[in-house]
Amino acid sequence: EPPRKLSSQAAPPNEQSSALQIADEFARQRKEFEEQMRDKEKAKAFREAVRQYQEQFNNQVELEVLNGRDLGDAGLETSGFALLQHKSVVHDFDNAEEVKSKYYPEMKEYIKQLVGARLCLVNNHVIRKPNGETPFGPFMEVHSDFTDAYKSDLVRSLELGREVTPTFGIFGELQAAGVTGAELSASRVMVVHAWRNVSEQPLRDFPLALCDARSVEEAELIRERVSGLERYRAIHQDRHRWYWFPDMMKNEILLFKGFDSSERRYAFHSAFVHPDRPHNTAKRFSCELRVLCLLEA
Repeated sequence: EPPRKLSSQAAPPNEQSSALQIADEFARQRKEFEEQMRDKEKAKAFREAVRQYQEQFNNQVELEVLNGRDLGDAGLETSGFALLQHKSVVHDFDNAEEVKSKYYPEMKEYIKQLVGARLCLVNNHVIRKPNGETPFGPFMEVHSDFTDAYKSDLVRSLELGREVTPTFGIFGELQAAGVTGAELSASRVMVVHAWRNVSEQPLRDFPLALCDARSVEEAELIRERVSGLERYRAIHQDRHRWYWFPDMMKNEILLFKGFDSSERRYAFHSAFVHPDRPHNTAKRFSCELRVLCLLEA
């Protein structure tokens, strides 16, 4: 299917009114959620409800996860992911300010050169450790973070001057960079995930698995909304090809494409428990961020 052309003209008044109502409702729900999460007991109940939801609706499948280091044609434009050599200048990934001041510009420039973007933006990052050591632990659920609606939602947000979908800060970054709805509409929009092991030890604890985007068909996508953000899950098929990268080191980076307005393919991913990991293996310590890229259409 060819990429959809989005109009750069302002939406009709009735559509603007509807979008404003959606944005107002989203802002109200987000404020209410943030207030509830400040309450430790309510936050605990929320996490338990999420756990029960995942256990009830997630279908667990045992399958073979292949060695991605043996995949000769891996790449962002083929499988949707690639493992590359990259040594970061960051000394302490537990230091959020150092990550923001050094890693964000480092990744923006690195991926800008890699994909040929004219502009790259980063809004935040996530550190993951197991056993509750960090706010976010390894995420054991097959998913894609975005759907085909992501670009149009960003365009509408810029046109209205307010978020119509959660962007976790990228909306503000676009505004600060002076990007207009018309400019974004005329651009190819890509989101590249940058994922790495930041431990000094090889990664064997809760590694990340990725599904070759070429093995997933659109009819298998399940659209769902989580905290206001639309994302995809996938119906399992035996022909899906899953890969992981054994013993990832700190000087390697795993890039995968979460969204591309020029094609409707997604790199589904999930953490998993390796059945043969050593008993005394080092605990997972990973850093991930998303880079929004604007390219010529």
